[in-house]
Amino acid sequence: MYLNSLGQFDVWPGLERIQSLLSHLGSPQNDFNSIIVGGTNGKGSVGTAISSVLVNAGYKTALYTSPHLVRLTERIRINGAEISDGVLNTLLLEIRENSIRHGIGPSYFEALTAAAFLYFAREGVQWAVLEVGMGGRWDATNVVKPALSVITNVSFDHMSFLGNSIREIAGEKAGIIKEGVPVVTGAQGEAADVIREKAESLGSPAVFDGRDFSVTGNTTDDFSYNGAEWSISNLEFGLMGTHQLENAAVAMASFETLSKSVGLGISEQNVKNGLKSVELEGRFEVLSNKAFIILDGAHNTAGARALVESLRSIYGNKKFVFMIAMNANKEHGAFIERLTAVAERIIFTELSHEARASASELGSVAAEYVQNYETISEPGEALRTALSYGKPLCITGSLYLIGEIKQLIEKNPV
Repeated sequence: MYLNSLGQFDVWPGLERIQSLLSHLGSPQNDFNSIIVGGTNGKGSVGTAISSVLVNAGYKTALYTSPHLVRLTERIRINGAEISDGVLNTLLLEIRENSIRHGIGPSYFEALTAAAFLYFAREGVQWAVLEVGMGGRWDATNVVKPALSVITNVSFDHMSFLGNSIREIAGEKAGIIKEGVPVVTGAQGEAADVIREKAESLGSPAVFDGRDFSVTGNTTDDFSYNGAEWSISNLEFGLMGTHQLENAAVAMASFETLSKSVGLGISEQNVKNGLKSVELEGRFEVLSNKAFIILDGAHNTAGARALVESLRSIYGNKKFVFMIAMNANKEHGAFIERLTAVAERIIFTELSHEARASASELGSVAAEYVQNYETISEPGEALRTALSYGKPLCITGSLYLIGEIKQLIEKNPV
C-alpha cells in the first residue's frame, strides 16, 4: 500500500511538503471552517466532544484524529461516519500521482492529512475539527487558518522532537496559534505563560482554564460549567475518568469562545446532548463482559497520573493487574512508577510495530520500582496470563496496544 511505503513513524519537520502538495490539489483546507486541537493529553477527547456538539447543533462536521485503534479509516469521519476504504484508497492514489508529478515526497501523516482535507472539501463539510498529530508548529494540520485554536494541556512527551523543557514543548504547541485567532487552553503554570506570551504577540484573544472558565463536580455524570458568559449545570460527559472533567471544560470554553467570536449557533441543549453522547474507544473504556477490563491509552507520565487519579476516584483502594506495552521513545520509568500506586502486578508485552520498546527492556526499567512483574512478548499470551489471575485488569501504555487487544478480544471474547 502506498501509505505504508512512506513509513508510519517517520517524522519530518517542516510544512513545505504539505503546503506544496495541497496547493497542487487546489488548497482544499481553505474550503471549510476549522478548529485545530493540540496539547499533550486529551486532544482526542476534546476534539471528539467538540465534533459531537457541532453535529448535535446540525452542522455537517468532520473529525480528523490520530492514531487509529484498529482501522485506518477511524481517523477520518464526517458526522461520526468513517470514510470508506474505497474512497480513502482513491484519494491516496490521487495524492501519490500528484506527489510523483511534482516531486514532493510527503510523509505518511502528510499524505493522510491531505487525503482528509480533500475528502472534507469535496463532501462540503461546514466545520472540521483537526487533532494535531505531534507538537503543533510543524504538524501537517497546521496549514489551516482556523476559527479557533485549542491547546488542552502541556507536559513532557516526544522530547526528542519537541524539547526537554516545558517552555520548549509549550512553544511548539503554541505554534498552532494564528494572528488574531482566539485560543482556548487548559495549560497551567509555565506552559500557560508561554501560550499567553505567544497569543499576546499575535493579538490573539486567549482563554485560560482557572482564570476564564472552570468546572465544579467530582464525576462526569454530573458537573457544572462556569465561564465568562455561560453558566450551565447538570452536565454529563460520555467519557469516564476524573481527568475528563478538564477536557469537558476545554470543549465547553471552545463553544463559548466561538459563539462570541463568530456567532456560532450552539444552544445549551446542543451542548448537553452533544457532551452526553460522546463515545471514544480506548479512553478509560470499561469492558463489562465476564472479565473486568479497563482500556486506557495513557502513554506518558501525565497520562499515567490521570489514570491513577481516575482509578482511585472511581474504585477506591482496589488494586489492578496491569498489562503494559509502550513505544521506545517514552519515559518508561516515570510512567511505570506512577502506576505502582494502584498496581498489584504488572505484565509487560510488546507492540507489533518497529517503534516499540521490547518487553524485556520495560521489565529491566520496572525492576527499580516494582517486584511483581513479568515479561511476555506476545500480546495474546500476555492477555491470557493477565486474565488468569482473576483480578481487575487495566491495559495501558499505548493506543496501539489498545487496538491490538480489541482485535484479540473481538476474535476471542473474554
